[in-house]
Amino acid sequence: MTEHSPRTVADGAVLSLVRRMAHAAATVAGAAVVAMAVLVTLDVVMRWVANRPVEGTLDIVGQWLMPAAGLLCVGLVQINGQHVRVTLVFDNADAGLRRAAAAVCEVASVVMLLWMAYLAIGEAVDSVSNGERSTVVGWLPFWPGHVAVAVALVIATCCAIARLYAVVLRPDLLPEPEPEAVA
Repeated sequence: MTEHSPRTVADGAVLSLVRRMAHAAATVAGAAVVAMAVLVTLDVVMRWVANRPVEGTLDIVGQWLMPAAGLLCVGLVQINGQHVRVTLVFDNADAGLRRAAAAVCEVASVVMLLWMAYLAIGEAVDSVSNGERSTVVGWLPFWPGHVAVAVALVIATCCAIARLYAVVLRPDLLPEPEPEAVA
């Protein structure tokens, strides 16, 4: 297969699309972290200055922003292969064993993420259809947090599938591993 064959171009385009999805999701996760910081700071200041905390802060942070911040970045970690590794074992193995181990780990990631995405989609559908709301702040629906979790896990699953494909069939499409930090 030549460097510019249709398959090579298509593989690169699909992987690029998945990467862009993962980057967009991680950007939203970053915005959620900033929103949490601003909201909690505002809540503390309002409680201290006016003895009037911002209504719904705990529910907004816990049900909307925390799930988004915690899970929307998982796809980017997955597609870039930025996982915790036992480098003492992994780096001393030959290339064939490293590739086989990586493939097994990617299959496990795909299976786990598919299962989690399936469960999260069910929870999101139930939350939306039941109109699930906060018991403390009646105006606050919980479904956006459930939908964020489902979307994050679907994106992470797409990233895991793309990475599995690249590990098994197209290692040339994988990013170069970053050097390990030395303490």
